[in-house]
Amino acid sequence: MKSVLICTKPIQFFNFLNINSKDNTITDVLILESFSGANEFSRTLASLIENDVYLLSDEAQIINHVRERNYTRLYINWTVDLFFNSLRKYVNSVTVLDDGIYSYTRVIPGKTKPVKHFVRQVIRLSQGVYPFIGFGNKIDEYFLYYPEEHKKKFPFLNFKRRSFENSFLENLAKHQNLIDTLYPDLEKDIDIVNNVSSDIYILVTSHSLDICFSDIFRFLGDDKILYIKPHPHLNSEDIKTLEAIFSTINIVVLYGSYPLESLLLKLMVHSKSISLLHYNSSIAKHLISSPFFNLINLSKKS
Repeated sequence: MKSVLICTKPIQFFNFLNINSKDNTITDVLILESFSGANEFSRTLASLIENDVYLLSDEAQIINHVRERNYTRLYINWTVDLFFNSLRKYVNSVTVLDDGIYSYTRVIPGKTKPVKHFVRQVIRLSQGVYPFIGFGNKIDEYFLYYPEEHKKKFPFLNFKRRSFENSFLENLAKHQNLIDTLYPDLEKDIDIVNNVSSDIYILVTSHSLDICFSDIFRFLGDDKILYIKPHPHLNSEDIKTLEAIFSTINIVVLYGSYPLESLLLKLMVHSKSISLLHYNSSIAKHLISSPFFNLINLSKKS
């Protein structure tokens, strides 16, 4: 049976590794060149695993690749766009992987004004695109970190809810050696952050820098050093902008393309207070119960 995993960000590969079943093996890994460090990630991953790894520049290339290869099963984390709607035509079945906070809500990122949002949803529904992850034909199983919570929120979704082998953070810890190999720049940023003697403040940017600047200055005080972790989908020009603006004040831009989760996991062992400022980041779902983190959702500020 030929099957394929599609990764639009690195954490999806590690979530797949958390599936404990002989039936869930993949033939190929398709990496969409949509996140920072995608080239390095795909090249290093290809040297470490037996599967074939393909780096594809856009969604159209992925759709064409899937159509030509006759895969039986598709593994994916996102099912609420036309990209997925096109992909599922060419496979027999779909396994969905947990996507953090967005797997447990009906609200889709990028929500617009109510009228425009309603019109957009009507159009999307007519195209077979549904307003929450995991709904649609050919989806027969959903791997979740919190399956019971998901069942309570979406009891009408008719597929098998399956649990991952380990918790989200336990899974990352289990594969720490692989993470270190994939991201040699991780230790450098760990050393930078650990040099601060005060509490740690890390701001995770959104897809756009425009809405971040006022928040950056609001949380920066004389006694604070603010670390900025660029969103993986920000381009290199955006990151250069960050460096140019903040190079002379108490702000440090962490350039590593590693997943934020791997940085936080290593910082936990030092037992420092870590305030994580974010914009509906999917990772918040997995950290909310941890005593190590003070989560501040800037999307909900007054």
